[in-house]
Amino acid sequence: LERFRREAQVIAQLNHRNIVVVYDHDWDAEGDYIVMEYVEGGTLRDYLKQRGGVLPVEEAVALVRGIVQGLDHAHRKNLIHRDIKPANILLEKAAEGVAESGQVPTPKIVDFGLARTGIDTGVSLSGYGMGTPAYMPPEQRRDAKSVNHTADIYAIGKTLYQLVSGDEPDN
Repeated sequence: LERFRREAQVIAQLNHRNIVVVYDHDWDAEGDYIVMEYVEGGTLRDYLKQRGGVLPVEEAVALVRGIVQGLDHAHRKNLIHRDIKPANILLEKAAEGVAESGQVPTPKIVDFGLARTGIDTGVSLSGYGMGTPAYMPPEQRRDAKSVNHTADIYAIGKTLYQLVSGDEPDN
């Protein structure tokens, strides 16, 4: 619950076209919830499946460029995502008429539930790995609390590999 609340607060501080917008977070009789931007278009994982499991290199690079721009913004705010993967990237559909011109959807990073700020919140424990094993670097498997922005860069590399090869990264 603490991680959920922190996620809402952290994302709300970010303002970038490649990061999903969080408007509010609160709780009611059913529990805590986050109010965020609706992104029509599904996940990058779904998009990859719809496209036959492989994207042309130019399209994959264009999508990854947007993700990297969002991550750069988060990193400049001292925030590390720690779970970058195709399932955590939403795609905003291109406007009518634009899609025919070959423009790729706008990627938006979502699910900052494992994100770490530069401040030790005590939510993560030293000596424990957190994240999706196929996308995280070896050092994150050993100790997720101690990783820096390079963990996200590693995960982007694994994501790009999957987009252009059609193979899921190996564990």
